[in-house]
Amino acid sequence: MNYEIFQLTDFDLTRLDVVQEYVRWIDDQDHSRWVLRTRREPSSFLNKELYVKIWNPTYVRRDNILEGIHVGFYDKQTTPALTGILFHKGICRGYVTHKCSRYWRRNWEKDFYSLIQKRTARTGHFAYQYSRYHVMRYKNQPSMIDLEGIYPIDELYNLINYHSKFDDKHYESYITDLYSKRYQRSAERPQIQTTENGAIERGTHFLWRGVRFLWNQPRAFLREKLQEKTLSHLNLIEI
Repeated sequence: MNYEIFQLTDFDLTRLDVVQEYVRWIDDQDHSRWVLRTRREPSSFLNKELYVKIWNPTYVRRDNILEGIHVGFYDKQTTPALTGILFHKGICRGYVTHKCSRYWRRNWEKDFYSLIQKRTARTGHFAYQYSRYHVMRYKNQPSMIDLEGIYPIDELYNLINYHSKFDDKHYESYITDLYSKRYQRSAERPQIQTTENGAIERGTHFLWRGVRFLWNQPRAFLREKLQEKTLSHLNLIEI
């Protein structure tokens, strides 16, 4: 599925309504993001209501959505409301969706969950935030939201390092089973231990599977700079 490419400069942030903002750093990890809404302006190309999710260039899940699209997890069946990806200076800074509405009935849930399971098995990726609370209706079709929360199944036990957890226990069990089956066939199955407080600790070998994500860790001076700048979404275009 082809998506539009938006530039952050395509939007006048002063004219967008703030729907949700979450400004938070955990240690050296940037978890800040904003959801903004356009206003109908018949005289401009933004003549329909869009929702824009924006994050910093140091966001801990910055490029995950790109991988989700690349492997085929996200498409017109799982994310029909997704209209484009947002970039600034060559860096992924978010995505744009059409306006959706909440579901009041759950008759869609069984079939859509089956689709998500099949897509997970086929692509080897999972969206840890998947749940009925993270699915909305677009043109009478279910459409996932919070699309940056996607990882390869091999990264299952790395979620704890990114302060992330599943929203749906059934889906979590499904992913855990897939993971276990993969490593039952592997001679390099990592050693996973559970601490007394329930936290998962991984063996040294498996720890290094997360090395490719280390670029998400900002340097101290950059962290301080961004923490100061992003107290307001109006500064997002400056970084």
